[in-house]
Amino acid sequence: MLLLQLLQPLPPVPLPQPLLPVSLPLPLLLLLLLLLRLRQRLLLLLLRLRRLLLRYDDDYDDDDYDYDYDDDYDDDDDDYDDDDDDDYDDATTTTTTTTTTTTTTTTTTTTTTTTTTTTTTTTTTTTTTTILLFYYYFYYYYYYYYYYYYNYYYYYYNYFYYYYYYYYFYYYYYFYYCYYYYCYYYYYYYYYYCSYFCYYCYCCYCCYSFYCCYCCYSCYCCYCYYCCYCCCCFCCCCYCCCCI
Repeated sequence: MLLLQLLQPLPPVPLPQPLLPVSLPLPLLLLLLLLLRLRQRLLLLLLRLRRLLLRYDDDYDDDDYDYDYDDDYDDDDDDYDDDDDDDYDDATTTTTTTTTTTTTTTTTTTTTTTTTTTTTTTTTTTTTTTILLFYYYFYYYYYYYYYYYYNYYYYYYNYFYYYYYYYYFYYYYYFYYCYYYYCYYYYYYYYYYCSYFCYYCYCCYCCYSFYCCYCCYSCYCCYCYYCCYCCCCFCCCCYCCCCI
């Protein structure tokens, strides 16, 4: 009965659960990372469009400003030309045209330089913030999944370690018990069997192998004419001979 109980299979050991509640496979996680990256690209495109629109609005305001300024200046030039024509009837009219052209070119260059400096400052801040946000998300998800899979493999490594040693010690105990039980039983059996025919007996050695309790005995009877040698591994063989 005890041997039948030992030969029964072991109860199944439940698998340990990982620490984190996320149970998504690796392809889905990579897809989520790709979607996040596409979202960052769309945000960058929207920021660039906004910057272009702001630049277009600044150019439009500058044109209005130049238009008003040129009109006012042209009115002053007309008044100046009227005064020159009234006072100067007998001389040539060549010097007034050259002065008006030079003054208009200098005013337009100063207005364009101020608009370019304002646009460059806004672009640098937006690009740096988006790059920092993207790397922050990427680092966060990389650290999170690395932590999750590290714990996952750590627990399964401990599980198999425990499982292996549990069965190893179980079977070691099982074979040790089988070895002890069979040797103990057959020792006394052959001792009484040999002592029935003679007065002295040697029971030599016991050994066991995997999945089989294998016991070998030899009984040598000194004071009679019987020699017994038996091996039992689910079978028994006995030989009798004359000993001198």
